[in-house]
Amino acid sequence: MASLAWADDFSYKYLYRLLDLARASFVVHPISEASPGATSVLLRHDIDVSVERALPVAELEAQLGLRATYAVMTASPLYDVRSRKSRQSVHRLTGLGHELGLHFHAHEDRPALEEDVARACGELEASCEAPVRAVSFHRPQPSLLLGPWSIGGRVNAYSRELMANYISDSAGIWRDGDPMARIASHATGPLQILVHPIWWGSRHESPASRLEAFFQDSVRGLSLRQQEELDVALARHLPRMHHTGSVRKGA
Repeated sequence: MASLAWADDFSYKYLYRLLDLARASFVVHPISEASPGATSVLLRHDIDVSVERALPVAELEAQLGLRATYAVMTASPLYDVRSRKSRQSVHRLTGLGHELGLHFHAHEDRPALEEDVARACGELEASCEAPVRAVSFHRPQPSLLLGPWSIGGRVNAYSRELMANYISDSAGIWRDGDPMARIASHATGPLQILVHPIWWGSRHESPASRLEAFFQDSVRGLSLRQQEELDVALARHLPRMHHTGSVRKGA
């Protein structure tokens, strides 16, 4: 059987068309405004690599009158949400009307998960001076999928109710096929759409090329050792991905 995976167009032009279709067909909400019984679209963005690179997507959505959840990490190896640059970008996101969420890296569903998530949400709220009403997980283990409605007092994007209808561009691929077809055929309940801003740009490019562009922008002025450290951080943070110009020895 042929694979359904689709990765033909990751340009902003295509993303605009996709979101315009969602807007024309359904009410579009951020995650915290989800209602399990409502037929709607829930729009979420996990910021794995760069807060700044999420801004063009946020501005595109604002042009369409849409609001989304932007889930940010408090302990990312690739950006520091407490830095002035990242905080300015988050303020721009929330200033456009978008919702701030927590993107949390949990290895498993452990007893202290509620407390850990609540603590991280508090840290993010303090850093960015904005409420955090939703949480998503980075590379979630199976035990975290189809979980409870809320975790740490925030709406859980991986709850059973919100994962019943779900599509994602993880790793720069829509594994369920062309997302526009999925939106057009959606019939009942909430449809959650996860878009990772790092994979999108003014023209279509492969995920490896996107990461290479990020890497080259980030290593300007860095020593070879610092470049290698960033390379390793990328590989560990996004283990299924690679960029086209690795500087690691033997890579």
